[in-house]
Amino acid sequence: MAAPREPDPPAPAGVFYPTVPVLVLDGDLDVITPLADSAQAAALFPGSTLVVVRNTGHVTALADYPGCAAGIVRRFLRTLAPGDTSCAERVPEVHVVPEFPRRTAGAQQAASAGGADRSTPGRRRAAWVAGLTVGDALARWWLMYGSQGHGLRGGSFTATGDYLAYTPVRLRLRGVRFVSDLATSGVVTWDRRRSRVSARLALAGAARGRLTIRWRLDRARAVAAVAGTLDGRRVRLRMPAP
Repeated sequence: MAAPREPDPPAPAGVFYPTVPVLVLDGDLDVITPLADSAQAAALFPGSTLVVVRNTGHVTALADYPGCAAGIVRRFLRTLAPGDTSCAERVPEVHVVPEFPRRTAGAQQAASAGGADRSTPGRRRAAWVAGLTVGDALARWWLMYGSQGHGLRGGSFTATGDYLAYTPVRLRLRGVRFVSDLATSGVVTWDRRRSRVSARLALAGAARGRLTIRWRLDRARAVAAVAGTLDGRRVRLRMPAP
């Protein structure tokens, strides 16, 4: 990369950086302010502390519903010291949709939870798709900055809840199609205070029935519990949290 034609340093050469308490937070997934830049900025201040927040992007302490980075900032403002920052190493991984099958038959299967489960491979695939439908809708909500969303292959949903708040977010799905042959309707609730997601869904198409899906967002490698009936059979399943 070529140097700028007109140098524009953030501070004049030889500037003095005082020994004052300085807190620098950066997410290890930040592509706007890379970690190397944050480390360079922190090194300018002799009294600085750099905290790397795992599994986090550009914004660390805002919309931080588990409260780790936000708690570090509040403690620093009160005491001028970050205190225990170990929670930054334990932030759960970012959940992403792992695949985009065109039809239910091409999807993976949720796993039987045993007990009263009477599922079949096809119904376990339908449950897996239902979970991905919910995960995809939540991912779309983060980026649409509004109340109207659309499914990957059809259908729509509406969202309620403030964007940056601790109040619940609710998505009402109307025939949302993550795959072409399975429509999912119902209500998804993200309880941001308790870090939990719950969904009550009605499925139509490749499988018909009703499911509830629940998982926690504050745990690494979280598992979603899936329960209900599909095509008249009781299902009790589990799958990676979408």
